[in-house]
Amino acid sequence: MQRPGPSTSSTTTPKSKFLMMVTGEISVAEMINVQTIYCKYFYVFGADWKFIGGIKEGVSATSSKGVHHKIALNTPIEATFSSTNPFKWPQIVLACYGPDLFGNDVIRGYGSAFLPTVPGRTERKVAVFVPEASTTMHKILGFFTGRRAEFVDPRIVSTSEGREAQTNNK
Repeated sequence: MQRPGPSTSSTTTPKSKFLMMVTGEISVAEMINVQTIYCKYFYVFGADWKFIGGIKEGVSATSSKGVHHKIALNTPIEATFSSTNPFKWPQIVLACYGPDLFGNDVIRGYGSAFLPTVPGRTERKVAVFVPEASTTMHKILGFFTGRRAEFVDPRIVSTSEGREAQTNNK
């Protein structure tokens, strides 16, 4: 005797989607000991997300510090995403570059921030950091050759791998 198999109904309910749209600008940079920079930006998001419109990645103009000790970048951003769930919400990743003492373009800071989760005007301050060379010799060589420590893939900035807090309970 055979059991009836699962019904193969032709009326399947499609997954519901939601859209998220962001418009704004990367307005200013405040960096110590840096006079001139330009920033590259792009978005990182989960597998359920789709980029459906806007500017996927971009580069600002090169800007210098003004009278208020801020670097005005005024770079517009615009993106529209769709998803079926909020897991791995989109982030914007920034990579800022500027000249060193010898005029070589070197990394001046990496940073990332989640895109706003609520409608309305939002202002974000993104902390940036520069990776350190693994040895003193690499640091010295990097200074003179203009090839400082830098990430091969800047998307690493948007992940949490390797940032676990470790405690020693003795």
